[in-house]
Amino acid sequence: MAIQFIYFDCMDTLIQMEVASLDVYSEWAYRGASGLGLWEDERSFSRDWTAHRERFLSQDDHREGTILDRIHDLLSERTARIGLDWSPQRIEEEACGIHRSFWERYRAAAYVLPEVPVVLEKIQREWEIPFGVVSNFMVQGGILSLLEEHLLDRFFQVVLVSCDQGFRKPSEIIYGSAIRAAGVAPGEILFIGDDFLTDYEGPRAMGMDSLLYDRRRLYPEVERRIESFGEIERWLNV
Repeated sequence: MAIQFIYFDCMDTLIQMEVASLDVYSEWAYRGASGLGLWEDERSFSRDWTAHRERFLSQDDHREGTILDRIHDLLSERTARIGLDWSPQRIEEEACGIHRSFWERYRAAAYVLPEVPVVLEKIQREWEIPFGVVSNFMVQGGILSLLEEHLLDRFFQVVLVSCDQGFRKPSEIIYGSAIRAAGVAPGEILFIGDDFLTDYEGPRAMGMDSLLYDRRRLYPEVERRIESFGEIERWLNV
């Protein structure tokens, strides 16, 4: 069946983030929170951040939240624990300030490989296949902002983000939204991304085709894989 629509994952596929571990996100948030005097040090903040993340991810239904919600929860829980009577308005204001600081650092660390816009332009020009993005992301408006900032937004007709959908990949709910938005049969959709579960197995379970973007060569055993965007076109003929 001919490919009529291509979905891309965003982070670590269209846009790169070279970070040593997820701990850097806690570090970025702490930089915005450190002046409040609520946590003894970065380590104590990181413990609360990690505990909240683990509680959230332990849900079985793949519901999605936002980083702002997480920061808000951390402030509410911490002030209550140490006996500070902050108003809801104070907590909201401080949470937004920490979130702004976090997002500034995130944006500064994001970049796009030079081949990405070149290949996207070539495929759309020569194959006339529409593109979309389906991304797990916890900053509202963040994916659109990053795509615009890196001049990639012009390529995509559909952008679906987990924090807007309320569910993250591999939930069937967000895949279902993607299929409906594409307006073609699942078998006519190609899904490309770097995560084996959410970008390769998940779409296939919904009847879509998929390619694993294996830039770091972590999955040599996977047949349908690419190590660079330049390899996408040869799979459009398969």
